Amino acid sequence: MFTKASSSNLFTLQKTNRAGYSSDNATVRPVVAALGGTITTYSSGGINYKVHTFTAGGDNLIVNIGGTISYLVIAGGGGGGGGNYGGGGGAGGYLESTLTISGGTYAISVGAGGGVSSNGGNSSIGSLVVATGGGRGAHYEGAYGAAVGGSGGGGARDGGGGAAGTAGQGNSGGGNVYLANAAGGGGGAGGGGATGGGNSSGAGGAGISSSINGTLTNRATGGNGGNAAASLGVNTGAGGGGNNSGQTGVVIVRYVV
Repeated sequence: MFTKASSSNLFTLQKTNRAGYSSDNATVRPVVAALGGTITTYSSGGINYKVHTFTAGGDNLIVNIGGTISYLVIAGGGGGGGGNYGGGGGAGGYLESTLTISGGTYAISVGAGGGVSSNGGNSSIGSLVVATGGGRGAHYEGAYGAAVGGSGGGGARDGGGGAAGTAGQGNSGGGNVYLANAAGGGGGAGGGGATGGGNSSGAGGAGISSSINGTLTNRATGGNGGNAAASLGVNTGAGGGGNNSGQTGVVIVRYVV
């Protein structure tokens, strides 16, 4: 027999023998139950998981029974800087961890990738987890500098040095040697962007690989300096290469079932 315990989402399992006398009691916590996004399941190491993937905003995570979840929240990547040798855009902020969530409705935001010269948009699970959009790369001829973001944008010939990333979410963009026909790479979740110099632009910073959805995937790389497209596809939060747009972010929630 189950009876509700005093704390949220806890139940007491009471054993009753044939004579009607209760014996051992045990407090158990039900598994999380939720709706929203694209729902998939997989098993690993004998454990079954349910995954909610959000690739665009305007949806909600509706939690009917609270508990512990794992999450991956990546903001939109910053756009590369304009001109012939624009700085690479910084990757969208990368946050992956666990938390205890209560029952309720949580608005999901998925940051769009920034266009050329624009920062990426933020991604979030309500107000619980907020990842900052990637910073834009600097303009080749100095019309604007690199911007701070989840990861910072890369510098360019006349546009100054690379910009800083947000602590705990990303890394700094690479700089550039003044008057060189090259640009710095945008910062990535796993490392800073490389500095450009001479006629060689810097590579974008490394991303981070995660298998939260059951498939090992590398995400949130920085954009390469110069006229180079981002190396990763949509919903990775990758920064755009110089003179290219960044990639859209993603929100993934997983729990044991």
